Amino acid sequence: MGNENLNEPLVKIWEKSVDVQMHFNDLIMRNRTIVISFVTAIFGAAAYSLKDATLVLQICTKQIHISTLIILFGMFFLIAYAYLDIRYYLRLLVGSVKFTEDLDNKYKELGLTTKISKEIDHKRAEEVLRNHYLILLIGAFIIFVFLLFCL
Repeated sequence: MGNENLNEPLVKIWEKSVDVQMHFNDLIMRNRTIVISFVTAIFGAAAYSLKDATLVLQICTKQIHISTLIILFGMFFLIAYAYLDIRYYLRLLVGSVKFTEDLDNKYKELGLTTKISKEIDHKRAEEVLRNHYLILLIGAFIIFVFLLFCL
């Protein structure tokens, strides 16, 4: 890193800021893993419920199979978590990255975070994350519509 020109407290601040980035990234990845597991279980429960054609609810004048409502619940859960992920967790990570970028820009001997951010900037990261959730929701919506109108 060539830190002979940098003082020790500055290096410690930089190291700590990278640690914070790693902490937020780890937190985000663990949460996403839990959410994807939960959503998969919800969709699995919907698929399993299809074994019994008598699991229907009368809503107004329409009979709706319980699997349709289970998928709807999964979609709401996924939307709620996507909002939390994009509007809260991602913001924590981006804030820590911006702090480290400021250090990188002030002390050119540093620079790891800035180099990574040049490959995928903050707006692009949010766009990719939004598209990820959108693709999952479109798939769930297609299943929901199929169950609603074809069963």
